Amino acid sequence: MSLEAASVRTEANPPRRFAPAAWRFLLGFFRGRAGAVAVCILAALGQSLAPLPMVPLVRLAVDTAIPRGDIGLLLAIAAGLAVLRLLAGAAAVATRSRVSGLKSRVILELRRDLFEGLYRRPQMSHVRAETQPLAGHLVIDAERVDALIDQGLGTALPALLTGLALAGALVVLNAGLVLVGLALLPLVGLTAFVATRRMGANYARYHDAHDAFMRGVRFVLDNFALTRARAAEGAEVARQAETLERLRAVGLRLTRDNSLAAQAQSGVLALVGLAILIAGAIAVQRHALSLGGLLAFLAAAGLASSQLDRLISTLPALVEGSAALSRLWAFTAATPAPPYSGARASNDWSGRVALEDVTFGYGGGPVLRNVSLALDPGERIGLTGANGAGKTTLFNLILGLYRPDAGRLTADGAAYEDLDLAALRRQVGIVPQEPVFFDGSVLENIAYGVAGVSRESIHDLAERIGASPLLARLPGGLDAPLGERGLRLSGGERQLVAILRALIARPRLLLLDEPTNHLDPSAMAGVLAGLGALSERPGLMIISHDPGALAGLDAVWRLEMGALTRVS
Repeated sequence: MSLEAASVRTEANPPRRFAPAAWRFLLGFFRGRAGAVAVCILAALGQSLAPLPMVPLVRLAVDTAIPRGDIGLLLAIAAGLAVLRLLAGAAAVATRSRVSGLKSRVILELRRDLFEGLYRRPQMSHVRAETQPLAGHLVIDAERVDALIDQGLGTALPALLTGLALAGALVVLNAGLVLVGLALLPLVGLTAFVATRRMGANYARYHDAHDAFMRGVRFVLDNFALTRARAAEGAEVARQAETLERLRAVGLRLTRDNSLAAQAQSGVLALVGLAILIAGAIAVQRHALSLGGLLAFLAAAGLASSQLDRLISTLPALVEGSAALSRLWAFTAATPAPPYSGARASNDWSGRVALEDVTFGYGGGPVLRNVSLALDPGERIGLTGANGAGKTTLFNLILGLYRPDAGRLTADGAAYEDLDLAALRRQVGIVPQEPVFFDGSVLENIAYGVAGVSRESIHDLAERIGASPLLARLPGGLDAPLGERGLRLSGGERQLVAILRALIARPRLLLLDEPTNHLDPSAMAGVLAGLGALSERPGLMIISHDPGALAGLDAVWRLEMGALTRVS
């Protein structure tokens, strides 16, 4: 299953709300927590048993204490009812507390698994998914599964157990009246079934509309400058208004139908109660049942009805949570195997890397055909060629982010299939055409992913590659905020910070992708001179169209029509 299939659902083919595999996925997070689950069930049982003694107390009050005028017994019964109510409340609090503790740990592991799943996915999957509101899905659907567990264990389970206990008490009190209620029970079930189906369809429509809304928001944010430059704000707002109207209409329908379902269910339960009341009144009139017995039965039936009401009230959260669970499961189930899964340590890698008859494509025709290239430790080579020729693809293959369709890559002669590629990547520095930054300080961005980075080491490195003037003019120096995506800096400044970040881990190989797009020739010359002066000089591979950036390298290769040819 592709990522698109996991993260995007059409109304015509929604995920199953009660997919067994999705529920097995959720139950996996409860593994090893049998004791905690048992405690939650025991707490729910205690909550369910607490109201039962109230039924005979009501009967005792009506059939004995009131006819005798026994005030003392009435006060004792009232005290007993009050104590039982307090015990029921305490049991409810204990159940909620236990459920919250268990739920929080399960959801923590679920969210952690989703994060790990994102990093387990191949680079290609994220490229394909970048236009989908995947982040919103994961966050919102995890919240819905949180509500599913909370409502399921904290409300539905106690309500179900309490309802079953009260049903047993009702059978003991008067089996005939129970049969009257059971005669109308199919109507209750039918109402709940219809409501559940409508909820599922409505939540599917709302999910689709919400997807469209999130894509619209992302489009506006990603294309803000273009829209402004084209003076297309009005047209864009009008275009997005259609999405907003659909979301409003679907949300309104969802609220209306849920309200109608709740009223229908309450009406059916009231009808059941009315039938029982009429049948009971006839039984009292015929002396087949005492008034106290009837009131006790009605009290128990009222308690059972309230529990059934509570159970039915959880349906929206259970239906929506089940659909969210199916989507999260589909996302994790769609995670393909990583490009490589070797475990051999590569911490002593010298920097030697080779491509041997590598062919690679993105699903269409091959981008690279039978490419062979070797880079020795400390060697400096350049790659040139037309846009789209596959130069950046070659970088991604060296990083192990993609796996070739044919041929292989080696590091110090060892096949990538055998190596721990994460350990290898830690020894490679890369500066893409558009470096990625997060909203933090210069120091935080440079030191990201590398332990023990000191300010002194950054300043020393900046001095060597000619970046000290940049740090000196930034307000706050290393503590200067970069802003989201580094927008507080110019293109050249971002490039220098990215080079500092690539070099601070003392890599064995440095990959530079079109560095002179933002760096002027003098700045680039300073960087190259600084690299040559490093005590542990890394190998260097530069992608560039600029002859000046390629001058003085050990070799320059041209990539054209998928083939690699040495030009100097």
